[in-house]
Amino acid sequence: MCKQCFLNERAQFQDSKEWLAFDLELTRKLASKTLVNIKSIRKDREMYIELYKCMKCNQLWKLKEPNENFGQGWFLFESTKAKNTRVSYSFILLLTLIIMITLWWKIFTSLDFFTN
Repeated sequence: MCKQCFLNERAQFQDSKEWLAFDLELTRKLASKTLVNIKSIRKDREMYIELYKCMKCNQLWKLKEPNENFGQGWFLFESTKAKNTRVSYSFILLLTLIIMITLWWKIFTSLDFFTN
């Protein structure tokens, strides 16, 4: 999030005036290559989500264009929390495995059974 892309999210577009002003601003940022469209996601028959990336701050944004009544449209941060959570769980699993192997090795080598 930076001044070059957008400073805040839009949870909903209230009317056509707000949407058109936003759409113009978005179009200008795309034309200047400040934002780039990196992916279009089709959720169902009528729902498309556009994913954008700011080339200045690397913030990811997702856009759902509003319907005819200007409901259900939004422009939000794309969360990277899920990716970070997977990395955290992998790290914890690896650390646990290393500790278990170390403990097993200590117990195994301390047995008198193998020290004849």
